[in-house]
Amino acid sequence: FVHYTIKMPRTAQLHIKDYKSKTKISDLSADVELNTYKGEVEISNFEGAIDLETYKGEVDVVFSKLTGGSRFETYKGDVRISLPGKSGFELDSDFGRRTDFTSDFDVQTRYRDRKRREVDYYGSVNGGGPRLQLKSEKGTFRLRQS
Repeated sequence: FVHYTIKMPRTAQLHIKDYKSKTKISDLSADVELNTYKGEVEISNFEGAIDLETYKGEVDVVFSKLTGGSRFETYKGDVRISLPGKSGFELDSDFGRRTDFTSDFDVQTRYRDRKRREVDYYGSVNGGGPRLQLKSEKGTFRLRQS
């Protein structure tokens, strides 16, 4: 096993591509691009925008402030996103029928196919703001207020 500790300026952009790693990021005020196959990702006290893709990973992101458009995509992973309760954003989701989604925020629902129960969630939250895009085929998304 290999263990890396990387220290960098809070405002430097971060790009990570990994396979089955445990990744912990904290106190960053910059954009992040992260791609992991089956990794575990924990991001705390984050102020910025994120572009995150995982196949089957476990992701926990706690924003202190969402400052730009962000995208989360998983095939069948577990993604938890926490935002301050008064955060404004534009929610846009593209979920397969086996995706599980819960939200502490008031979001709008759109049924694409009532028979197959494919549901998307969208709309302005708290007056709108940066775009928050969520996509999954079979995963789990939890959108929480912190």
